[in-house]
Amino acid sequence: MTAFNATKYNKSFIWVGNDYLVNPETAAKRCACCKKLWYSQEYAEAGGFDDHKYPVCNRCSRKKKNAEKIAKIIEPLGVTKECKKCGGTQPIHNFISRLSDWIVINIYCDNCRTMPKRKYD
Repeated sequence: MTAFNATKYNKSFIWVGNDYLVNPETAAKRCACCKKLWYSQEYAEAGGFDDHKYPVCNRCSRKKKNAEKIAKIIEPLGVTKECKKCGGTQPIHNFISRLSDWIVINIYCDNCRTMPKRKYD
């Protein structure tokens, strides 16, 4: 994955007319789940997207009831990630975890994060 180049993104103008990408002039982006306009800091950093921001805001990502809706939004985009524990490649929505009031893209998939850390006899 290459590092995000903000200068190149700004000069490309791919965000013009697309509310679902971060507009550098206003630092705002529309959530693909709730359709509300939020500042770009409300979205997790995630490579694989044109603006390097997860398309679903923190508020929607924290709600368990939105899990199926978010999966339907993310899977057609084809953005995947490899789990550092099991080595499996899965859609990126399986790597979202909560960090205080924010969401982050974790290095472990949902299955590996929910597994017990110790084996019991």
